[in-house]
Amino acid sequence: MKATDTLHKLIQSLSKAEKRNFKLYVSRYNSKEKNNYIKLFEIIEKQDIYNEAEVKNQLIGEKFLKHLPSEKNYLYNLLLESLQLLHADEILIYKLKNRIQQAAILLKRGLADQSIKILKRVKETAQQNELYAVILDALQVEKQVVTRNYFAGYAQTELDAIYTEEKKCIALIAETNEYWRLFSTFYRFHYGKGSVRDVAGWNQVKAIFAHPLLSDFSRARTFQTQLDFLHIHALYYFMNGEPAKAYDFNMRQLALLESRPDKMKDYRKRYQATLNNLLMDGLNLGLYDEVEKGIAKLRRLASDTDDKNLQQRADVYRLTTILELNVILKRGNFEPGYLRLQPLQKELELYEKHIVKHNLLTIYYLFAYVSFGAGKYKDSVRWLARIINDAEEDVLQDIHAFARIFSLIVHYELKNHDLLDYLNQQTVRYLNKRSKFYRAENILLKNLKKLSAVTHSAKALEKIFKNMETELLPLAQDENERKAFEYFDIISWIESKLSKKDFAYIVQAKNS
Repeated sequence: MKATDTLHKLIQSLSKAEKRNFKLYVSRYNSKEKNNYIKLFEIIEKQDIYNEAEVKNQLIGEKFLKHLPSEKNYLYNLLLESLQLLHADEILIYKLKNRIQQAAILLKRGLADQSIKILKRVKETAQQNELYAVILDALQVEKQVVTRNYFAGYAQTELDAIYTEEKKCIALIAETNEYWRLFSTFYRFHYGKGSVRDVAGWNQVKAIFAHPLLSDFSRARTFQTQLDFLHIHALYYFMNGEPAKAYDFNMRQLALLESRPDKMKDYRKRYQATLNNLLMDGLNLGLYDEVEKGIAKLRRLASDTDDKNLQQRADVYRLTTILELNVILKRGNFEPGYLRLQPLQKELELYEKHIVKHNLLTIYYLFAYVSFGAGKYKDSVRWLARIINDAEEDVLQDIHAFARIFSLIVHYELKNHDLLDYLNQQTVRYLNKRSKFYRAENILLKNLKKLSAVTHSAKALEKIFKNMETELLPLAQDENERKAFEYFDIISWIESKLSKKDFAYIVQAKNS
């Protein structure tokens, strides 16, 4: 059986304070047990990548080595227990649930008045924090208090108030759940497909967006649903190629988060993600200086927090790397950009397992694109191969599709003309099987096949590139085709061939 790295991942996620707390927690055991678990903990803690053979090697002579799988499992549960105790008061919902249990215990002892006092404070705190499920739990205990007293001392108006409060909570929970469904459907659609390739797909998106709850901001009655409302709108306009509107909704979402400093700790990741989305919109609007300032802000936000675990660092790396590389691409700064790839790629080795697949594929693609712009075509092929060979083709289908087309362009630059025809056929088969063609993709594939057949005739090559430019220019303005041009600046590449100038020079001139 292959050894799992579950325990290693948990240990690597711990902050210094959490590690220190764990060692104090284990000290309650006798010294032999304490030494066993701390020794195992410290061996695994030092490993950047889990290596069970090395763990066993360092435990030679220890009796508990014979039971390593069960000892690891026990250590895992000890870690969870120590974390639960350490953070018990930090997670409000669990703190309030403990108070409700205390109220129920008091009720069983006939101390109804004390129970009601606790329940009242719990409901007030839960109301302030929009924890309506907690209020429902508190109301169930409150109903028991009323029933135990055979409704004595309660006017009908008070009984109706309990009924109305529960009904309101149920309605708000249902509303929050519906917003979550809309948000998750939109999010999954976007990150599963990357873009909408046909009319049927856009009809599906528009049908979701036409939901009554998305018609007016006033329909969202809680902080969470207001955030979801703004996020859905920002994502819709981003997908629809309207960056100015997307930028506006992301600005509103940031302002809403900043208006509630009491919520910022719980919504830190949401704030970072929203700032990132705002900066991506800024990229599309050409606000490059603002984006670079925003990247620095994201890194400051990360350094200001006490949460220094590997996942947090990976999140910041992911956000800032994608933004930084996109600025390089937009400005055409490929040579200095290529120099940045080496430290970024070294960091990726540390964070790769902590980055979700669609973001990881995006980073691979950006590495390939920057390498291409710098004329490092073999590096570009290597990064594109990671995408093409990835098994999860349902994740971000557009990147899988265009990585294959981009790979053809790179192989053309490498003068691998004998390979191009075979790769072209493979790409056509893939696109026919996986998704609807963009017309721009079809034109590219058709002309790349022609280019590989006339490599020794400069005049013929020029004619093909001119015809390609004539066919593609109108499509670059077509809203149904625009996405194909976002993955690679096809027009600038054609211009570089016709003008005999570097691709980087053309991109810089266009975006200066």
